Amino acid sequence: MYSGDCLVIALDLNATLGEQVSVQVVYEAEGVMAMSWLNANQTSGGQLPYAYSQCEDVNCRTIVPVQDTPSNKVTYSARVQAMKELSVKMSANETLVQPADPDNNEAYFWCEIPIPNYLMAIAVGHLEYRSLGRNVGVITEPEQMDKCFNELTDMQVWLDTIENYLTPYIWGNYTILILPPSFPMGGMENPLLTFASPTIIVGDKSQVYVATHEMAHSWTGNTVTCQNWEDFWLNEGFTVFVERHVSGILYGNDFALVEAQLGNTSLWNAMVDYDLLSSYSSIHPVLKGDNPDHSFSEVPYEKGFQLLWYMQNLLGNETMQEFLQYYINENFEKSITALDLERTWQNFVGENAGK
Repeated sequence: MYSGDCLVIALDLNATLGEQVSVQVVYEAEGVMAMSWLNANQTSGGQLPYAYSQCEDVNCRTIVPVQDTPSNKVTYSARVQAMKELSVKMSANETLVQPADPDNNEAYFWCEIPIPNYLMAIAVGHLEYRSLGRNVGVITEPEQMDKCFNELTDMQVWLDTIENYLTPYIWGNYTILILPPSFPMGGMENPLLTFASPTIIVGDKSQVYVATHEMAHSWTGNTVTCQNWEDFWLNEGFTVFVERHVSGILYGNDFALVEAQLGNTSLWNAMVDYDLLSSYSSIHPVLKGDNPDHSFSEVPYEKGFQLLWYMQNLLGNETMQEFLQYYINENFEKSITALDLERTWQNFVGENAGK
C-alpha cells in the first residue's frame, strides 16, 4: 500500500453494528514524509544521531495508518525502542522507561486527551529536561541547555497569563523542545511537547513570542481544532489574536500594535505572492484536492487576526474575552468549521445582548 491508499479491514461475520472490536495492523513505513533523520554531525553534541517528526498537515499518514484529517480526534499510546544512549519524547505523557535489552531503552507513552493526528509527534536524541516553573520546562541537547534555559525563564508567567485570559490549561506539564537547526519551522504546537527552532534562542529574548504563540495553541488549535484545512485560520487566527493580547498584557499595548502592523505587511506580501484574486489570498482557500501545504502562508494567521480584531471592536475588550472563553467551552475538544464559529458567535451575542 501507499500513503493515502484506502485500508479495508474485513471483520469477523459475528461482529455487529455498535460493537467495539480490537484490530491490530502490522505495517512497515517507507518514504516517510513525516520524519527527519539527522546524523551525529548535524546535532549540537556531534556524537549521537537525532530523529524528529513533523506530521502537520497530512504527513501523519506516512508513519501511522490513520484517518489523517483534523476532523478526526483520537487518543493514542506508544511503545518506542531506542539505543540506550538516546532519550525518546512524544506529544503524550511518558508512563515508563525501562531497558529492553542491554543495548536499548524502551519508552511508553499515553495521550489521554483526544487530538487530531497531525499533533502526534516524536523526538529521539541526546536530550535532557530542566524545569522552568510549576508546570513548565524545556528539553534540548545538553550542550544547548544553559542557553535555552536562560532565554525561556519567563515561561511560567506566559502560561499563567494565557490561562488567566482564557480557560484552565488542561494538558498537564507544558514542555518546549528546542530542536537542532534543521527544524524547518518556527514552532509546532504538539501538546506536551512543543517543537521550537533554535532560532528563537538569540540571547535577548526578542524571539520568544514564538513560544507564546505555541502556548496559545493549547487552547485554539489543540483543544478547539479546525475541521478541515480550508478553515485553518480557526487555528491560527485565534492563536495570533490571543498571542498579541498576551503581548499587550506583558509588554504594553504599543508592543502588540507594532506586532499587528508588521503582521499586516507580511499579509500583504503573501497575498501578492499568491495573486490577489487567488482563493489562497482569502481567509478560506479552496483546495480542490491540492496539498494543504500549498495554501499555508501568513494569510490565515493575519486575516484571521484581523477578523477577530473587528469582532472585538464590536464587543469591547472585556466582552471579547468572555466570548473567547465561551467559544472554547462550547467547542471543547471538538473539530469545527467557520459555520460552527458563526453559530457560537450568534448564540453568545443573543445571550448577552443588552447586558
